[in-house]
Amino acid sequence: MILKGRFLAAAVAGLVLACSASAETPVEAAIRGNDVTALDALAVSAASADERALARGTALALRHKDSAALALLQPLGKHAANPAIAVAADLGAAAVFLRQSRFAEVCRMYASVEALKQPLDHDQMQTYGFAKLLTHEKPMAVKRRAAGRLAVTRDMAGLARVPVSAGGATVDAIVDTGAGFSTLTESAAKKLGVRLVAGTATVKSTTRDDLPARLGIAAKLQFGDAVLTDVVFIVLPDSALSFAEGKYTIDVIIGLPVFEALGRLELAREDRERLYYGAKPGAAPEPSNLLLDGVQPIILARAGDANLRLFVDTGANTTDLNSSAGREFPALMTGAVKAKSNLGGAGGVLEDADAMKIPALTLSVGTRNFDLKAVTVRSKAIDGHHGDIGQDLLQQGKRWAFDFNAMSFSVSE
Repeated sequence: MILKGRFLAAAVAGLVLACSASAETPVEAAIRGNDVTALDALAVSAASADERALARGTALALRHKDSAALALLQPLGKHAANPAIAVAADLGAAAVFLRQSRFAEVCRMYASVEALKQPLDHDQMQTYGFAKLLTHEKPMAVKRRAAGRLAVTRDMAGLARVPVSAGGATVDAIVDTGAGFSTLTESAAKKLGVRLVAGTATVKSTTRDDLPARLGIAAKLQFGDAVLTDVVFIVLPDSALSFAEGKYTIDVIIGLPVFEALGRLELAREDRERLYYGAKPGAAPEPSNLLLDGVQPIILARAGDANLRLFVDTGANTTDLNSSAGREFPALMTGAVKAKSNLGGAGGVLEDADAMKIPALTLSVGTRNFDLKAVTVRSKAIDGHHGDIGQDLLQQGKRWAFDFNAMSFSVSE
């Protein structure tokens, strides 16, 4: 049977760039948690000019103000008197370069951190190794900008698929905002003419910290009428994306960098489901509630008095919290009971024997409230966000939309 819960997750969702948590300053704690409200306050009130610049630069990066963020973070990395501030600035700049697919610059930032004698943690080493393999590759670019729509089909796991083309072939690809980079199988890579990069990397999936992978480049990817060049794919063995004893398989996943490059993404349930991409003239602007932590989309939401930062994963079936939500906002755990949970993803199934389940949760996203039942709270705390929004919330509206220019996310009628 199909795995229950968060069925598919980002192959590199674990590539989170963060400061060391030892002897944390308020600025470091705010960076670790992607707490943009705290960063805004610290940009004014932090003790030193360098700390204020670090807080301001990180907040700008989260809001996708990349040029302004780099203008603050890069000089700090070179000239900050405090090595910890220089390291945090370099890692923040690396996160911006990562989503711009400027991999040589990512490597330069990590080399600078190493020169400051700062040990890299597992996730940072993984990101560094990933970027090293791509150092000489061109950044992804939009060759032909366009707006249009694609017909959506739902697969047996309930995930949205749309047609994409490369190398003269067309395949149905999963729309997965939770994927930090697009992903495909070895068989699909051959079919689509994806060029494999020399060397191997390890990536983090929902269930494994070190999933062996190759990297590949699609010289041209057609998404509707839009054309992108030099698109990076994580290439996995066919078996890594085969589930339920082969009854359900995934060939291609299109991830966050492609969607961000298109500018806007909207899935609408009309006479049938359609995926709109690119600019939408006349679309009413939504309040800015979207952050980008490197290649992870995070929205600002509320649950009662709790201000939550939630990762939006269109490849997840359910909305879940992690233990950081319960730790910071104990009232969320009212009525919680222990409930073992299985989490499926690339590389297998992970059992969480210490997961909890809360009977009900009302989340406010923008001006709308969404009622959820039997919400799993996973036992692992995850820096940077309190949980994941999945299809159970997204399908409560007739449409959901990401606007990467206005930095807004909405689910509406």
